Amino acid sequence: MKFCSECFNDTEIKGVIDKIDNEDVCDITGKHSKHIYDTAKHIVLREYFDELLNIYTPISEIVQNIDKEKTVKIKYDLLNNDWDIFSSTCKHSDVYKIIKNICSERYEETPELFNEDVIIRELYDEKYKSEHSLLQNYTWEEFTNSIKCCNRFHSHHLKLDILRKACLASTKKYSKGEIFYRGRISSAEGLPVEEMSAPPIEKTIDGRVNSAGIRCLYLANNINTTINEVRAGIFDYITIGTFELLEDIIVVDFRKINKISPFIFALNGLDLIEYALNKPYLNKINDEMGKSVRKSDSKLDYIPTQYICDFIKSISLDIENLPSKFMGIEYNSTLCNDGYNLAIFEPKLFECKETKIYQVQSLKYNTNEIQ
Repeated sequence: MKFCSECFNDTEIKGVIDKIDNEDVCDITGKHSKHIYDTAKHIVLREYFDELLNIYTPISEIVQNIDKEKTVKIKYDLLNNDWDIFSSTCKHSDVYKIIKNICSERYEETPELFNEDVIIRELYDEKYKSEHSLLQNYTWEEFTNSIKCCNRFHSHHLKLDILRKACLASTKKYSKGEIFYRGRISSAEGLPVEEMSAPPIEKTIDGRVNSAGIRCLYLANNINTTINEVRAGIFDYITIGTFELLEDIIVVDFRKINKISPFIFALNGLDLIEYALNKPYLNKINDEMGKSVRKSDSKLDYIPTQYICDFIKSISLDIENLPSKFMGIEYNSTLCNDGYNLAIFEPKLFECKETKIYQVQSLKYNTNEIQ
């Protein structure tokens, strides 16, 4: 079988295929490409998928009673539910054919793995879940209540080593010279570049990433996102500063922490089953990082994400010619669909180069009737 990188979403798989020098036509898309993976010639993806298939068990091999609704078929799980490996243009039948041809020997040995409903056995093992779950036996609500109301600095609800692994698999590099933006409501005269960075310690209030008194520079990826994040009123003036990165940095990309390629874990000897178990919790962290804040919300609501970000600051990195620690986090903007934010732990890493003044001319509200 022959297929191209357009059949996949997974960046690791796309990268492998795009390095193959083999000109042909893709059996799935019908497109001509210079980089075609041919299962009759190439075997590199076999190791990738064998590693992933190893975590699944056919339902016929399970003795205990399993809720049928919690089982899946390989072609559905790999396409839709958990791993986001294949392109949305691929049909379930396409996924089945691709996996079957990549892992042809595995299919001959255990066809039930491809054709029956399957489960990840360990997800039904209470002892395994207790030892390998990010939240152990707690719920997210129990963790947040404990850290807000009982023990703020020494929580035992999170397994921090698991969070560390997920963060290390979600790194993103930014190079010196990259541009981001920050906005502040101002007068018509605007604000000078000297007043556009993070406020001084005595004026630093609680934020999604930082506690009061701990400086953090909140930036956005473009001007439109910046304007939305400022939440200005009609006819308000906004000063927007253009910030330039002064040196290479590494951040945790929370936008992809719940979309980590399973092949990164497999190739680095990390625990795929552990990741599958914790994916819902990583989804929750991702949601909380980008959660829209209302004026009525309590400052206590920031504490869980502040705790997580303080832990991220403590993680050591070993990447040549780069800082030995994370310098910030990246997360989705809830106020601008195509935008994202960058929270920088050390504001001096960015310099405001210029400012421009904008005035809000109109506002548009979208509402849902809730009662």
